[in-house]
Amino acid sequence: MFEANEILLELLSKKTFTEVEKNRILQYKKVYSNIVNYLMQRFNNLHIEVLGDYEGSLFQLMFAEKLIGWCWQTTESAIVFLNDNDYIERGTLFIDERTPKYYHSWICFNYYDVDYVLDPSLSILCKKEDYYKMFNPNIIGKVSAK
Repeated sequence: MFEANEILLELLSKKTFTEVEKNRILQYKKVYSNIVNYLMQRFNNLHIEVLGDYEGSLFQLMFAEKLIGWCWQTTESAIVFLNDNDYIERGTLFIDERTPKYYHSWICFNYYDVDYVLDPSLSILCKKEDYYKMFNPNIIGKVSAK
């Protein structure tokens, strides 16, 4: 099983960040380490198998990039392990000019009164406000964990 700091380092290595973004992320390292630990505990009993081709924990498959294209199935399976007030959002993301409407779903959850997004298909864990700034989502629907 992954340790929280390993997962955090893996998240940082998968993305291209500016120096300002890197410093901001490192500034919140302790907070994100706690969040990763929290999510690992919540998803401890979640085992994912994709078409018999690969299987593992949510974080293992997320970092192996095996959940791309499986956003709805992944979020739908994972949300039941979170709190009743947490939810899946579904809609379109603005990726870039070539992909202005990428149909997608992601998990929104609250951790110590701050809203976060876990997007296992795109290997993203961040504050909800940062996710919204990054992708300018057009929300079509929400599904609660309850």
